[in-house]
Amino acid sequence: MVRLASTGSPVWDELSLNAPLAIAEKLTPVAWHASSGALAGLTHLPDFEWTGASVHNLEELARAGELGFDYAVLGSVKATASHPGHSGMGWDSWQRLAHEASLPLFAIGGLTADDRADARVAGAHGIAMIRGAW
Repeated sequence: MVRLASTGSPVWDELSLNAPLAIAEKLTPVAWHASSGALAGLTHLPDFEWTGASVHNLEELARAGELGFDYAVLGSVKATASHPGHSGMGWDSWQRLAHEASLPLFAIGGLTADDRADARVAGAHGIAMIRGAW
């Protein structure tokens, strides 16, 4: 990341950096994505063009909205290898939380392209996939 940031590459202007705030402030990306842990420690919204946050419950979702984040990624919707032992909240719970949101939400957690219709019905602005995309 340091090398990419120092090149002036136009790619750098399209990335959202998911890293500790101290690192993001040094690298100065256009966008920063906060982990739920980083979100909990914030007292104000950092100065980036775009900000997003990972949230897992109503408290974190409300915090992201109060601070003025541009979007949040809410999950895990389903069981996923990155969170062993956690079955996921399911679409019904996801939708209930989404109704409380004051910012756009993306669904994450064990999703594939086949989940797009359910995500739309639940109120998601989109879905995030890692393993499901490959």
